[in-house]
Amino acid sequence: MARNNKTAAAAAQPKTVQMSAAHKIAQGLFASQNTLDEVHITSDGTAFYTKSDANNHARTLKDKAVATVKRSDLAATPVKEEKSAPAPVKDGEGENDNPTEDNEEGKDNDNPDNE
Repeated sequence: MARNNKTAAAAAQPKTVQMSAAHKIAQGLFASQNTLDEVHITSDGTAFYTKSDANNHARTLKDKAVATVKRSDLAATPVKEEKSAPAPVKDGEGENDNPTEDNEEGKDNDNPDNE
């Protein structure tokens, strides 16, 4: 019988959309709370430090699932980098900073003081 040779990193990957969302929430919490080792996240995305608090809150929800994410689980999970916002446009680099064929002098047609 062949053995399934999964790596530890592959085994730590979130298997559901809810776990993926829980991992993302946990990453933010772990980044800001250095002493926190695990977090419990209900299906509505609310995070709790204690399992009992998470379970009590989950009883009020339609989906009563509680995902527990440990800091060590995230250490094995590669973090996707999110695209950063585009760099701000500097003076002289905007699309209206250069004269056009209709406005060869570079005047601002919307500003009556520039005539």
